[in-house]
Amino acid sequence: MSGTVKKIRELILIKNELIRFMQTLTGDDVAIGIRKIANLVLDHLDTLEPLGTAQSRRAKKVVDLTSDNWDKLSDVIAEAATEDSSSENTIKLLKSISVGPFRGFAKEEILNLNNLLVLIYGPNGAGKSSFCEALEFGLLGAVEEAQSKRFTPAQYLKNAHVNRYIAPVIEGVNSKDETVVVSPDESRFRFCFVEKNRIDSFSRIAAQSPAKQTELISSLFGLESFNIFVKDFSRELDERHIDLVGKKGLQLKEKQQQLAVHHQTIKDNQENLKVTTVHEQDLATKLDPKIDFQQMLVTLGSEEKPGEIQALDAELQKKQQEITNLSVKKLDECKRNLETANQNLIEKSTEIAKASESC
Repeated sequence: MSGTVKKIRELILIKNELIRFMQTLTGDDVAIGIRKIANLVLDHLDTLEPLGTAQSRRAKKVVDLTSDNWDKLSDVIAEAATEDSSSENTIKLLKSISVGPFRGFAKEEILNLNNLLVLIYGPNGAGKSSFCEALEFGLLGAVEEAQSKRFTPAQYLKNAHVNRYIAPVIEGVNSKDETVVVSPDESRFRFCFVEKNRIDSFSRIAAQSPAKQTELISSLFGLESFNIFVKDFSRELDERHIDLVGKKGLQLKEKQQQLAVHHQTIKDNQENLKVTTVHEQDLATKLDPKIDFQQMLVTLGSEEKPGEIQALDAELQKKQQEITNLSVKKLDECKRNLETANQNLIEKSTEIAKASESC
């Protein structure tokens, strides 16, 4: 649960800092597109914050959110809520703090803070850290050290002797010089606290690289979460994230080139058709000068539609009709008569030959 609360607090901090930053975008010299992007990031902060630069996830998400809604995005930067200097809630000086039981304070102690400079001095265990944490809890509503160690307020803030804690009560002087109880407000008072280890690191900032200096400055003022959020944006959006050259235009150009090829093919086919027509007529003339190519096709025919030549050939292949008034009996009789006549011819020839020899 403490992790969830911390995450919510970080999101609130990031949102508040983003709103403050956006107040610098209200000038006429700021492009409309920049203001639109800023409003989009603010409106979709919960979606964009978990995404980072890995695989350009955040950049791609920004592109997805803008691609269909760009014209609908507002370019008006909303004014950040400001405190009224005349408001009774405006605290100009802390007056006192009532603390205990709380951490090292076993009983209630009232400490005077009614001075522009308050020094805290004491040996180890005197309660210096407990006092600072009481002041932090009273102004911010939470203690960063407890959250970082994942302790609940009851576990971290209770006094070990009485086993409980009471929230400190801080009194301050408002703009009307009235003494009022100060209510915790993290967004108003968080810059009032700087941890010791942050100050130690800040003292050596000049020896650090520019990137490390930025990190230390953000750490000093409690802006680590916002700084990390900003660093997780890609430095620029290029063709890896967004269509900068017009993919639809390229597709249209490609289609036009393909269409031009088809038109050229049609033109070439028409030229080939003219040449083929001339060749067809030449073939028909060779067969018969009086006919054209279509008539030649009719004459020659095809497998599907036989022509005149095929018709004549088929007619020749037909079986001829039998000669009338003929029969096998008459044929045999004619054969016998022919054989008898042939035999008589042979006998006569023999007789003539013998007669010739006797003479």
